[in-house]
This record gives sequence, C-alpha cells and structure tokens, in this order.
Amino acid sequence: MRTKRSIFLSIILVVSLVIPFTACSPKKKADPNILDLNNKPKSNEEWISELYICEGVLYNGMVSTLHAVLTDKMKEKVNSENADEYKLTMYLFKSFAESTIQKSDAIVSLTRSPEFLCEEDGVEYMEFFFDVDLRNKNCEGSYTFVVAREDGTVESKLETKVEPMPETTETQLVGLKPVIYLYPETQMDVSVKMDIKGEILCTYPEYGEGWNVTAYPGGKLFDKSSERYYDYLFWEASSPFITDRFEKAACVAVEDTAAFLEEYLAAFGLNDSEIDDFISFWLPRMQGSAYNLISFPNEEYKSWAEISVVPAPETEIRIFMVYKPLDEAIEISEDRALTLPETPVRKGFTVVEWGGSMVEK
Repeated sequence: MRTKRSIFLSIILVVSLVIPFTACSPKKKADPNILDLNNKPKSNEEWISELYICEGVLYNGMVSTLHAVLTDKMKEKVNSENADEYKLTMYLFKSFAESTIQKSDAIVSLTRSPEFLCEEDGVEYMEFFFDVDLRNKNCEGSYTFVVAREDGTVESKLETKVEPMPETTETQLVGLKPVIYLYPETQMDVSVKMDIKGEILCTYPEYGEGWNVTAYPGGKLFDKSSERYYDYLFWEASSPFITDRFEKAACVAVEDTAAFLEEYLAAFGLNDSEIDDFISFWLPRMQGSAYNLISFPNEEYKSWAEISVVPAPETEIRIFMVYKPLDEAIEISEDRALTLPETPVRKGFTVVEWGGSMVEK
C-alpha cells in the first residue's frame, strides 16, 4: 500500500514540475522575413479578384503596369471611412512560389490602403490598385503576387504570366523654349556650354561651340559672336528623355492655370519678370483643354540637360515643366500631390533657366 502511494506521489511531483516548465517555455516565433503561403486563416476571404498586366504610355514608349483589384466581398467591407484599417503590403515575385518565400526576394513591395473611390452602375466602392513599372525587370515570365497584413499574415496569393510586350516606336520629347538668364553682380565675361542627351534643334543667338557673352548686373547680355544684345539665351532640343511619369503632379483647371503657375514659379525662385516670360509663352499653349496635369521633374531634367557656366555661379535655379492636357479632371492621391518647394535665396552671380514640354493626350 505504501509503495503504491509513493509511486502515485512521485507521478504527481513529476507532472507538477513538467507542466510549469512546458508552460513557461518560449514559443518559436515566426520569421518576420518569411511569408508562409500555406498559413492563411481559415476564415480568410480572398482580397484579390483579378491581377492583370496592362501597358501605360509614358513619354517615349510603353511600360508594363500591374493592377490588383479587390473581390466584391472586400469592396463591400472597405469604404472611405475605414480604409486605413485595411492597409496591406503587396509583394511581387518573379516566379511561381509554393509554400514559403523570403520577403527580400520580392522584385517590388508596396504598402497601401484601398485608395480609389469608383462608381459603377450607381454603386460606389473602393478599389485596391497598384502600378508597378516592370520595364527594366525583364517582365516576361511567371509571377507570384502576395498580399499580407502588417503582422505577416498572408491574405491573398495569385499567380500570373506576363506575355511579351509588343514592340513600340520610341517617341521624342521636345524641350520647348528653355531660356537662360545670367545675373552677375558686376559686368563680366561669361562662357556657357551645354551637354544635351539629344539633338539640339535651334539656338538663339547661334550656339556654335558655346555661348561667349558679356553679362551685366541687370541681366542684359552682349553676344560676342553676333555683336548683339539679348535678354536671355534660347535653345531647343529633342531627346528620348523620360520624366518622372507625373509621380508628383497637380491637376489644374484651365481657368486656374495662370494663378497656379505664378505661385509655383515664385516658390521655385523665379522673379516677376521671369514669371511673366514663362507664363506669356506657356499659358496660350495650355488653353486647349479643360484641365492640365502639371509636373516639375527638375532633377531628371538636370541630368538630361547639363550646362557649364564659367565663372561658376553662386546661385543656380533650373526649372522644367511637363504638362499633359486633359478633358476631365483626375484625382491625385495625397502622397502624389505636388507640393510647394522651399524658395531658394538668390545671392551672388545667379543663373536662372526655365523650360518645358507638353505630353500629348
């Protein structure tokens, strides 16, 4: 009897020691860098009803874009009031994925909320929408598209194949009327040379091997080659130059265009006379449509059209506008809206240049 009781007590002692140890043992954490494609909640409803590739026109040819659309059930759940609760991350992989996959293997990842309010047959709904530029990623082949929550839970997995894109003819973007102003503090001889990734179509005065002028503090220029006075140096060129694809843009009604340009050009650092020159040239050309999509890809422009000024200026302001006429207004999301820049301080020898181009509908 005593033996049985001893055995029973021993069992209880062992169990009492094992259970707390087991309960306190740390659980194995999921690797935050891995997406487990088989670990989807049983109650999960598919987010994505369709994944398709389309071709969007840029400034010089075609580009593949990827669109993902919400299922009807998710459209009913998501509305403009609680869209932020549905923030998800999209991962695009260049292959068919089966069970697990490293997040770092994604060729692109984007975190977004459903953001476009659409109307169809009188019913409003939100659409989950992505544009992915696949031009430089050898886009043909198989893809796995994964949508996951912030905690890594996989919400949707979809596979698709991208067919070869049709060959296209590259078009040219013409930089219309870039003009260069020179403002030295004292009269000085100045040399201006350009390095344009394209073909120079026209210059005034004649460019030759470069402009060599005498510049005066008020901005007047005396060209030594033509022996004439000018207010600025003019040039025009064509090039397969790709801008920022209106990633930062504003949709402006035609009647608001002049006020919009006045505000933005002043913020970029142009003075009243330069703003007048800019608007008097461009405004008549921007009157043909109800709206204009306007962007200022200044940094990309500088990489396309480099200028060398000797002696070197203390202040350099270079502005390039790209606009696209529109028959109807389009909505610009907050993260893509054009914002006013910090106005530069003009001091010392100052060089100012502005130019622009129109993208056809």
